[in-house]
Amino acid sequence: MSSLAGINELNAQQQVNYAGQKTAFGNAPQSQEKKSNSTTNKILIGAGAALAVTGSVIGGIMYAKKAKFNKVLNEIKDSLQLSIKVKKSDSVFSDKFDMSKVDEELAEAVAEAKKTKNLDKLKKMQTEYRLSDFMFNRVSLYSLDRILKESDTISAKALKKALAEKGDFRDVRRWYFSEFKNAHQRYNVKHSPADGKNLQETIDVFTEKGLLPKGVKPHTYGADEMDLATTNYTYGGGYTEYMVRKNHISEKQNIAVEDAFLSYNPAPQRIKSTNFNSLVSSFKDKSAGVDVVTLKLPKVGINDTYYYIAAGNKSGKLTPLQKDLIEVGGRLNDDELKIFADILHYQENMDYDAILSLIQHYAKDAEFMARPVK
Repeated sequence: MSSLAGINELNAQQQVNYAGQKTAFGNAPQSQEKKSNSTTNKILIGAGAALAVTGSVIGGIMYAKKAKFNKVLNEIKDSLQLSIKVKKSDSVFSDKFDMSKVDEELAEAVAEAKKTKNLDKLKKMQTEYRLSDFMFNRVSLYSLDRILKESDTISAKALKKALAEKGDFRDVRRWYFSEFKNAHQRYNVKHSPADGKNLQETIDVFTEKGLLPKGVKPHTYGADEMDLATTNYTYGGGYTEYMVRKNHISEKQNIAVEDAFLSYNPAPQRIKSTNFNSLVSSFKDKSAGVDVVTLKLPKVGINDTYYYIAAGNKSGKLTPLQKDLIEVGGRLNDDELKIFADILHYQENMDYDAILSLIQHYAKDAEFMARPVK
C-alpha cells in the first residue's frame, strides 16, 4: 500500500468512527453538540494520522538508507581486508614494500566513511588494490617495468626509490596510480583533428575531410549533455569500447576510464530495455547510474562491421540529445548510417561536436523527419 493510500484509508476510518458508526467498542451515538464539532475532529485526527504515517514512512526510508550504507561499507571493508591479506602474504609485494601500515590505513578510512557517510575514499582504495595487481604483470601496459622504462616523472622516480629502499606501500600506491593514469593517456587517448578548434571550425575540419555532409551546422545542445559512449566492432568479431569526450578526445574504455557507461545492453535477458524502433533502444546502466539511449549502426562500416553510439543522462529524464537520437535513428537510410559509421571507425575521428552536430542536422531537417520510422 502506498503512503498516500494509507493516509486516505486512515482518514476515512476516522471519519466513520467519529460519525457515530459502529467501532471496535460498539455503537457510539453522539450528541448534537459533539456532531457539530465532528468536522474539526475529523480534520485534526486525520491530520494526526497523516503525520503518523508520514513519519513512519520517512523513518523507514532513513533506516533503509542507513542499512544499505552499512551493508555496502562492510562489503568494501571485507573486500579490502582480503586484498590486504593477500598482498601481505605475497612475497612479490611483501619483499619489495613495507606493508606494515596498510591495516591502519584501512581502519582510518572506514572510520572516516562512517563519520562522513561517504564511501568515495573507500571505493577509491578498493579500486587501487584491485588494479595494483598489474604492478608485476610483465605483459601488462601498466607493469612497473614498462612504466619505469617509459616515464621519467617525479612519481616514476619515487617508485624507483621505493623499489630500492622497500618504501611504504601506501605511498607506492599513490605514485603508481599517478603513473598508471599517465600510461593510460599514452596508450588509450586520441586527439581529434579538431583539437583546439571551436564549434564552427570543428564542422569545417570534418566537412573538409568528407566525414560530414555539406550543410551541417554547429549543434546547440546544452552543456548538461553527457559524453558519448561508443562500441566499434572489428571484422574478426572483437570489439572496443570508447568514451567520446567533449574536449576533442576519444578514450578507450577500460579499467582506468572514469565516468564511463555501456554503449549498448550486453544482457537484454537481465537488463530491461525499451525499443523505440528497429535501431534505437534504451536501458539503465545501474553500475554507472546512467540511463542510456543507444543507436545501432548495423554492418555498414568498413569491412562490413557494425557500431553502437549512445547518449546518457543521470536525471531519469530524456535529454534533448537523447530525444533527437531516438527520432533520427529510426529514419536513417543506409547511406546516412554509413556517415555515422565512418566517423566511428577510427578512434581519432570520434569527435563529440562533430557527432552531435550530425545528429542535430538530421533532427532539424523537415524532409528527413517527414520519413516514416522504420
